[in-house]
Amino acid sequence: MKQAMDVTLEGAIDLHVHPAPCLFQRPYDDIEVAKMCAAAGMRAILLKNHYEFTMSRAYYVNKAVPDIQVFGGVVLNRSVGGLNPLAVAYALGMGAKQIWMPNVDAAAHAEAYGTIGTYGTLVASLKPVKMLNQMISGKGISILDGGKIKQEVKDIVKLAIDFDAVLGSCHLFPKEIYELAKYYKSEGGKKLLITHPHHNPPNLKLQELKELVDLGGTVELCGACYQAPPPATTPINMAVEVIRTYGAKSCILSSDTGSAPFSAPHETLRVFAQWLFDSGITKEELRIMMIENQKKLLNLS
Repeated sequence: MKQAMDVTLEGAIDLHVHPAPCLFQRPYDDIEVAKMCAAAGMRAILLKNHYEFTMSRAYYVNKAVPDIQVFGGVVLNRSVGGLNPLAVAYALGMGAKQIWMPNVDAAAHAEAYGTIGTYGTLVASLKPVKMLNQMISGKGISILDGGKIKQEVKDIVKLAIDFDAVLGSCHLFPKEIYELAKYYKSEGGKKLLITHPHHNPPNLKLQELKELVDLGGTVELCGACYQAPPPATTPINMAVEVIRTYGAKSCILSSDTGSAPFSAPHETLRVFAQWLFDSGITKEELRIMMIENQKKLLNLS
């Protein structure tokens, strides 16, 4: 019989943390999250915000909480000009560690929730109401034009590769992610992160994930997708299946939390890892997916 073990976060790195300030309600701010993660023994976190750059926020958190490394990045939503190579260049110049394709403003997100900029009835704090109605209407951003990668996306890909930053797929359609992965690999990219494959979007099937892993993508399994309450309705066995199919070296574990009713990011990540261990994933596999793969993506020794 397998011996029980309490999973710890010693040395863990979380590349998907959502603290306040944000238009969505977040119970913990950047500094509070960093302090909690540091107290849990974590080595680093990467701040993510749907609406703004997080490199400057990371800079100040590093000064306030020196016991943990904090990094930033940018999501290519409309608030930064969408698929905006200049915004990406600025972000990378300021030390961004991950460039995400659009999420709440993506065409796939709009199809899934009926709005852009929000999660349908889970409305961000956008005021006044008349402006909100205009802001959440539309089809959203696609990275394709006539089935082919847009030129601005090609420019963004090249910038990310030149600066050796992680490129996150975020809330794209599966077809978009596949075309992005093909182009990214053709340009020599080695740090494509397939963001929360079981989230809606992208709702990637196992065969679709295989095609992306074969193209060099790393699968980011996020604890928030597998923990109750809704919308986290994905069974934990789906995460186990991905790890068993593609191996720990092709996966990372993240929290993707920072908002109620989920627990704090460090606790979401710990519980997720514990569930995986209890489901048969080994301690060594957890170490690879929580520490070693992230160190490679961030160029940490």
